Amino acid sequence: MRPLQRWREQRLLRRVSNGDRDAAGQLVDAHYEAAYHWLLHLCGDSEQAADLTQDTFLQVWEGLEGFEGRSSLKTWVHRIAYHAFLRAQRSPEPEKAPLSEAANGPAADQPMLARGAVQQALAQLPQAQQSVVLLHYIQGLTCAEIAHVLDIPLGTVLSRLHAARGTLREVLSDDPSPSRQEVEADVAQE
Repeated sequence: MRPLQRWREQRLLRRVSNGDRDAAGQLVDAHYEAAYHWLLHLCGDSEQAADLTQDTFLQVWEGLEGFEGRSSLKTWVHRIAYHAFLRAQRSPEPEKAPLSEAANGPAADQPMLARGAVQQALAQLPQAQQSVVLLHYIQGLTCAEIAHVLDIPLGTVLSRLHAARGTLREVLSDDPSPSRQEVEADVAQE
């Protein structure tokens, strides 16, 4: 994490710890949408994603004193969200919708997911590969941050990302849509 980003986050956290409601709002505003979209991808249900996002931020508030700053706030919030999802999976719940249904409402700044061909290609990936692709290309996390969020080795993240790119290239090369080259270029970048 860059020194200026670290300093800003530490300053924001101090303000939140001192009871500054505006700072608390800034913290939520900065990370809520990304956490929600990540959870929506994981669970496939907008209601459950909203509940899990709320649970995530309750845990963020409860854990602020223990946040040591070894990762960025974004990475820390994603990790808390992921563990909230895992806890929810352990409790018996009805079957959730697959990714292709869950991705129907991407944010305006996520045009790549809005393309039907890419949604279908992503849906063909195993869940583990979908997760690293979405965290990297949509949520903007580095591979090291993804490893921290998912609690897996960095090499596993790199391997899953590499395998996912290969599968996406293969699937999308069979797609005759005019935006194929643009999507392939986005997927090939790192």
